[in-house]
Amino acid sequence: MSEPSIDFEIIWRKIHGTLSEHEERLFFKWLSASDENRRYFESVRIHYEEGATAHEYNSQSIKEAWSRIDQHLTKTQRPNPRRWIWSTFAASLIAVLTVWYFSIDDKEPQIVAKEVVKSNAIIPGSSKAVLITSDGTKLALDDQAGSNFSISDAQMESQDGTLTYRNNPGNYSNKQHELIIPRGGKYSLVLGDGTKVWINSESRLKYPVNFSNEERTVFLSGEAYFDVAEDKSRPFNVITDKQVVSVLGTEFNVSAYSDQSTEHTTLVEGKVKVSINSVEVTDILTPGFQAHLDKRSNQYSNREVDTFIFSGWKDDLFVFEDEPLGDMLTTLSRWYDVQVFYNNAEASNIKFTGEIERYESFENILRLIEKTNTVRFEIKNRSVIVN
Repeated sequence: MSEPSIDFEIIWRKIHGTLSEHEERLFFKWLSASDENRRYFESVRIHYEEGATAHEYNSQSIKEAWSRIDQHLTKTQRPNPRRWIWSTFAASLIAVLTVWYFSIDDKEPQIVAKEVVKSNAIIPGSSKAVLITSDGTKLALDDQAGSNFSISDAQMESQDGTLTYRNNPGNYSNKQHELIIPRGGKYSLVLGDGTKVWINSESRLKYPVNFSNEERTVFLSGEAYFDVAEDKSRPFNVITDKQVVSVLGTEFNVSAYSDQSTEHTTLVEGKVKVSINSVEVTDILTPGFQAHLDKRSNQYSNREVDTFIFSGWKDDLFVFEDEPLGDMLTTLSRWYDVQVFYNNAEASNIKFTGEIERYESFENILRLIEKTNTVRFEIKNRSVIVN
């Protein structure tokens, strides 16, 4: 296992929970860059959890400790975090705010393991997708060792959860490919023009094998984060059921799930033009703003948001702020591939704020929510019952 391309002090401070907001984002960008980085951090944290003391190390001793830690790292199962911070409040009782601090008992992972043996294990999602080519051929992709392959209309490479198309400029083809991400899956894509796309669970993206000389257009159902390669001569268009997002080169997140009551585009960098078909609205977004459509009332709004709340998923982090439990569980159910049922419909309106790593145990997440004493869960096979 090679040394990570990140300052070890950031890893150390992450373990101790002392990262700044900027460092936190740097850390998760590095963590999500490869499975090797994720395994590296897991191993360091496991070593600390199992043998480190609470001694405060200075910067020089951290660097010196690195060589000793590296020699003892071993691959093992991801541990549970030692501390979580959760806040919750009812929609009608915003003035009442409860923040819970608690540590997970060391024996809990063993208890969870026994429960999993008795039922269908609910585990986090992974890198997996199905590629449908222009002739209807279906190819299963996962995060296993990379491979180069070519079909009649394209050459590409699949490696570490990313499908990369080899650029073939000037060779436009109207043949379309479609990448389908199932529940419990995620996948990344590098299009022929160099545009990078992170595609979330239960989503699908349709795109040409090679873009034309006039424009670049893709079709999205679900959620994806786009880092568009700049090309002033060819606008990049993302078309969903309700909107068209047009850019030249920028980073933004589009959420357009058919089963959700809202559709929104969140701009991180650059500038985009958003056209909402149903309300005949065309708007220009600047960084930090979101185009938001309520599909039930057909009401459009342009609002300022914390973009990380809506893009953190691509860095393997769920971020919830004043989020209704119903929407929160819908998001989690896609990643963990579970079904949610309510014995108490009003519970879906309880709001939560918190951050969850996408590879955390699902059972553990439910136990954390229960600590708020506002809701109770029951798991039966792959179904979650909310009481």
